Amino acid sequence: MAIALTGCAYQATPLKVMPPVAMQQPAAPDPHWDGLAEKVARHVQAGLAVAPDQPVTVRAENSSPFSRALLSMLKTHLLALGVPVSEGHALMEVRLETQVLPYHGKTAAYPRNGSGEGVKDGTEVLVNTSLTQGGRYLSRTSDLYYIEGADAALYLPAAPVYGKTIQVVGP
Repeated sequence: MAIALTGCAYQATPLKVMPPVAMQQPAAPDPHWDGLAEKVARHVQAGLAVAPDQPVTVRAENSSPFSRALLSMLKTHLLALGVPVSEGHALMEVRLETQVLPYHGKTAAYPRNGSGEGVKDGTEVLVNTSLTQGGRYLSRTSDLYYIEGADAALYLPAAPVYGKTIQVVGP
């Protein structure tokens, strides 16, 4: 008598959850930030058509975790595209400006849940990228992204630290 045993294998792999269908692209930490940096780098590269071999200095206007990460990833993408990046002063400058825009209880114009209804809670972040040479704008882009309220602190500048340094003199 032969008994055949069959077993069920259980694999603890989490299911992939797709983001909600939206007209406005969300900006979530990690993969979205890198995609945004790549998009900005391509805009900068297109703006450099007038002087493709000129090195650029890249700086951010605020010190939020988002701005610091975007600045770092942007430098990486610019270098990957063959754009020379300078740590010192260069004639061409790429400047990132970010601004957090809360809804203040009003309904946003961008449907986020696929129902066609606007979102009542949440925050947006405005990302402006400017390419300048000698104080003259060569290109500028402005992108607006929806962010979850829980992630808003990642987009805010670090709070200033106030203190006083006291010199201690020994005997």
